Amino acid sequence: MLVVEDAMVPRLALARGVEHEGHRAVLATDGREALDVLARERVDMVLLDLVMPELDGFAVLRAMRADPQLADIPVLVISATEATDEVARAIEMGAIDCLPKPFEPALLRVRMRTALEQTRLRRLEQDYLRQELALRQQERLAVLGRLSAGLGHELNNPAAAALSTARQLRQALDDADALLPRLLAHPDGARVVDAVAELLDQASPADRTDHE
Repeated sequence: MLVVEDAMVPRLALARGVEHEGHRAVLATDGREALDVLARERVDMVLLDLVMPELDGFAVLRAMRADPQLADIPVLVISATEATDEVARAIEMGAIDCLPKPFEPALLRVRMRTALEQTRLRRLEQDYLRQELALRQQERLAVLGRLSAGLGHELNNPAAAALSTARQLRQALDDADALLPRLLAHPDGARVVDAVAELLDQASPADRTDHE
């Protein structure tokens, strides 16, 4: 727990309350020191005073909201200010609640427990959503893989048929080339070849195209 308070007595009182609940208290005396702590270590919660020198609580809230690494850390404002508009402004900037000073230890304990439980549930929900998104992505990839395999199979079948037909045609042409010398060697071979050539010449262009 990060306790940000410029006054020593409230700062030590907040630290005792945090440690009484079994948490480790990290102390900061102003907003700038608080941001330095947040930059170097991860905390579960921030107890933040609003009115401080150097950098006030609103500046800390603004910086945390702008940083994705810090935006989900719950911030409980501890402030002596009675101005409701300032409290409302702090909550609009991301604070989960406001506890007035001087604070009641029992109320501090309840607010901390509630805030930590809400944060835990929110993180569980985020983890679930990330797992759900990853699962849906895997399902989409599996469907895409099946579609790709089916498309490849459909493309391979015509290609295989065309290749088989081309091989058969090549074999037929080779057989014809081998048969031609034998046909010409036959006594009537030359006459048969001439007759076939004459029939091909007399075929109409449409018939020839159909034969081709």
